[in-house]
Amino acid sequence: MSRGTIAALYHDRATKVDLRVVEKLCKVLKCNAGDLFVYVPDEEDEA
Repeated sequence: MSRGTIAALYHDRATKVDLRVVEKLCKVLKCNAGDLFVYVPDEEDEA
């Protein structure tokens, strides 16, 4: 996992996340994918 990928995730600039990155993060942090992400619907989804 590159430093740029980590920085983009940390600073909330990532537009997509590769599943291999999610897998590596879960292994390192000893967590599940659901612990890493929160679903926030777009405003148009709420209408």
